[in-house]
Amino acid sequence: MKLHLVRHGETECNRMMIVQGWVHTPLNATGKKQAKELRDFLKKERIKVSAIYSSDLLRALQTAEILNQYFRLKIKTDRRLREVKRGIWNLQYIPEIKEKYRELWKQWDRDPYNMRPPLGESLKDAEKRIISFIDDIKKSHGPRENILVVTHRLLIVSFKSLFDGIDVSRENFFDLMVNNAELYTIEI
Repeated sequence: MKLHLVRHGETECNRMMIVQGWVHTPLNATGKKQAKELRDFLKKERIKVSAIYSSDLLRALQTAEILNQYFRLKIKTDRRLREVKRGIWNLQYIPEIKEKYRELWKQWDRDPYNMRPPLGESLKDAEKRIISFIDDIKKSHGPRENILVVTHRLLIVSFKSLFDGIDVSRENFFDLMVNNAELYTIEI
């Protein structure tokens, strides 16, 4: 089975370097444009999918709806596809987080895979949600199906760790991230 993972389009929080986590934030004009460009790319490349799953967070769902203008399928929302929960860092400006939570940020910088902000989760924690989601879609879809999954940046890093066998470290963490409205395909 192929999973076409898509990160949602840009939001104002992305543009302003504000952590969103599990907060519902809408796409901005750039994010809508990015999603339309990805929709047009998928159409041009004739990529077909049999199902669309999306995080239930607004920015992902809006991206899925724009992409679905090509596919015309029922979008299935799933909370397990939400971004990695950022806890006390939600809706805070990243440079201020670095200053205000200096020791926590150092831990994050040293080990982004295992570090869990207070009231949040680590990328490793989020993998439990991914595994549960994958187990369920394998029951509903055949091994040759293509599935579109609209989700979030850090969750895609966790997908890469799980299914591409990449160890997430300080050295490769930023290289594993995808841009807004970027497509990344894995086989499961």
